[in-house]
Parts: sequence; structure tokens; C-alpha cells
Amino acid sequence: MTMKLNPIHRALSYAAVASIRGLGAGVRILPPVIWGVLASALTPFLWLFLPKHRKRTLKNLVDTGRSRKQARHLGMASFRSNLLVLFESLAMQRLIERRGVRVERRISPRAEKSFKRIVAGEEPIVIGVSGHVGIWELMGAEAASMLAPATIAVSARLVKNPIIADYIVKLRKSYGIKLVEKEAMMRYIIKMMRKKAPHVYVFLCDQHFRNGEKIPFMNRKACTVSIPATLAIKYNSPLFMGRCIRRAPGDYLIDIDLLDLTPYTHMDRKDAVRSVTAKINGYIEESIKMAPEQWTWGHRRWRSCCEEIPLPSDF
Repeated sequence: MTMKLNPIHRALSYAAVASIRGLGAGVRILPPVIWGVLASALTPFLWLFLPKHRKRTLKNLVDTGRSRKQARHLGMASFRSNLLVLFESLAMQRLIERRGVRVERRISPRAEKSFKRIVAGEEPIVIGVSGHVGIWELMGAEAASMLAPATIAVSARLVKNPIIADYIVKLRKSYGIKLVEKEAMMRYIIKMMRKKAPHVYVFLCDQHFRNGEKIPFMNRKACTVSIPATLAIKYNSPLFMGRCIRRAPGDYLIDIDLLDLTPYTHMDRKDAVRSVTAKINGYIEESIKMAPEQWTWGHRRWRSCCEEIPLPSDF
């Protein structure tokens, strides 16, 4: 639901957008190593001034087997990574143009073959899945450049502030990503299919999804979005799994593969959807293991699918 702003909130919102634009102008000319230095310097303040996010981060880390000391260390590293994602998003054109940065692509042969069909307009519906690991923004921007003229439509939950939401939508659009509000995604897909407009529909599958399939994620059941698997099975569409891991500020590895749906074609549809959804969860878990400090641990991933354990008072 869009927030109604009074004059003061409106003025503050425009000031916030202006500040972000100014930050973007700065990070676009600074060496990536300075992004890392700035992120390290700002992380303690972010850690201090976002108490709810900090507590969720610590809880999730402790619940997945870390000690309190490990949780604090890894949690702060996750906050730092999110700051870097902000800097990288603001400097995205520089990353796309490879100005002072290194981006390595590893695309499987079967994914490469399917890419050619997509570019040629031979695939009526294409599904992409990923998670909030590393710099997912660059993952989307690279897909947009590789798969043009197909549109990359990403299911997202927009912020309620309309001024900031408008800025975010325009920023993503500038590097080829169309954001679609989560609740409107299915309507959008149906509309675009009727128009036969070439699209790749992308879902970030590592967040809680109300009424989703209860599929294990890090050995705990989690409500998981099953829409990507449902669409892929129903329409026999390509289902890409991708990640972008930051090896260092300014040095990125993009990994894209095409999930083979053949083993699921003779299964009952409901069982096939659960199996494919579990496969997607496994892929995201694998991505997190590659770079645990680059996942957004503050998501309420296990909100209604696991027992809520209160944080110790001394956290």
C-alpha cells in the first residue's frame, strides 16, 4: 500500500533521494577499493541504528548453529555487504561497462543454448530464480544486456514511500530491470503472455512467501514461493538459476545454469512443483555457503514455518 505523505515527509523524501543521487555521483568516480573502506566505516553505524534488523540477523544466525560471537561477526559482515550492494547499484553503469572492475561470467552450455532461443523470440515464457546473495542487482543487469530485447521483469516488494519507490524503479530501469510489485506479478505475467511480449520473469526465492510450500531451507522448514516451479512445469519453460558473488569490491563472478526439468516431466504436477522448489532452495543454500557474509540474514525467512524463539535479553 502506498504511503500518503504530508508536506514535511514529502520534503524529507526528496532530500533523501537527492542525498542518494549525490552518493551515486561519488561512488561512480571512486575506485572500488574505496567502496569497501566506506562500507567498513559505515557498518557500525548501520548496525547500531537498525536494531530490529540487527536482532533478526542475530537470531537467524544463532538458530542456524552459530555462536553469539560468530553471529555478531557474520551479521556485521552481512550489513557491510548490503552497503556495498547499495554502492554497486548506484554505480551499475560503470560495472556494466567494465570501467575499473572485473566481471567473470560462467554460463553453462545448456544455458547458452537457451539464451540464443530467448534472444530470437522462440521462448514464450522464461523463468529466472536467484536470491539476495552477493550483488543480485548486477545479476539482473547482466541478464538484461545478454537477453535483449526480452524484458527482465523482477518480482519485488516496493517501499511504501512513493517518492523513494519511484526513484528505485527508475534506477533499476536505467540498467534494464523492470520491477513489478509482488502482489501484481501474476496479473502482469498473464497480461504479457496475452500480448506475446518476450519476457524473463525473475523471482528472488529466499524470502518468506505467505501460503508458500513448506520446503526445508538450511534444515528448517520455510514457506517458499512455488510460482517459478509452477510456471516452469505448466508451460515447460526454461528455468534459469543464477548468482553473482563478490570476490572483492570491483571483482565479481556470475554463475548461470539452466535447470533440467526432464526428471520432473512424468511426476504428478504437485509433486513436481515441490521437487523443483526444493531444488531452487538447494541452489540458494549452495550460494550462501559460497559467501555466507553476502546473504541478507535479516530476512524473516522462517516467520510462520518454524518456532519463534525470543532473543536473549543481552543481545
